[in-house]
Amino acid sequence: MGYEKIAEYENKIKTKMGATFAGERVVYRGLDLHHQLADMDWMEFYLLGITGKRYSKPVIELLNFFWVCTSYPDPRIWNNRIVSFAGTKRSTGTQALSAGLMSSEARIFGHRLSYQGVEFFLRLVKAMDEGAEVEQFVKNEMKTRRYIPGYGRPMGHSDERVPAAIEKIEKLGLARGRHYELCFEVERIVRRNWRMKMNIITVGAAMATEIGFSPMQYLMFMYPCFLAGMTTGYLEALENPEGSFLPIRCENLRSSVTHDRKKWVEN
Repeated sequence: MGYEKIAEYENKIKTKMGATFAGERVVYRGLDLHHQLADMDWMEFYLLGITGKRYSKPVIELLNFFWVCTSYPDPRIWNNRIVSFAGTKRSTGTQALSAGLMSSEARIFGHRLSYQGVEFFLRLVKAMDEGAEVEQFVKNEMKTRRYIPGYGRPMGHSDERVPAAIEKIEKLGLARGRHYELCFEVERIVRRNWRMKMNIITVGAAMATEIGFSPMQYLMFMYPCFLAGMTTGYLEALENPEGSFLPIRCENLRSSVTHDRKKWVEN
């Protein structure tokens, strides 16, 4: 970005999202926050901020389900473990949850996969419109990228969330659409060739693409989805003695690195 472009923003803040008129009103995406939006459901309001759009009740219910079904309380899970460690060291709740949310954006098994999942379906449909075959596209992806976002699972062969998600989608009358159908077609290909099954990432990404989310919009939507599981670990860590979350004796640590033993000198 050159100076000329930055100069447009010099000494002022330009925004189309909203503004506060102290003592008078607050405008949120062109609407009065306290008089036009105050009765909105939080999920609906959050989505309005991200996309600028309102969605049907079935869509809101499905998106709410994706938050609920990913809120695992297990303190062994990587981001929950961070929050529990913070709690056992008596960090504040904000510090603990912020650290957990930061780690949730991991590329291998976190929110970055959700971003890549939407991106994958957008690229797949574009390629199909240009004449590509699904199977060849998937094989090319595996050859060049070595993975398909949303297929396979590091911690298990199958994903217990998928049957529940499919049941929910069908119950809400949303089991239709090109991207949703493609997630099953891609699964048939990856199962046949690499023995991988779909996980919740691909179901969510397919539906998010169907709804019309961009990759970044879906990433922002999924960002808080682990919070309900994180809070349980933090509160439990506070209930237990300080430092009691997963303490390990030094003598139980094993290292494959050869190094000299350090001698501590008492002063």
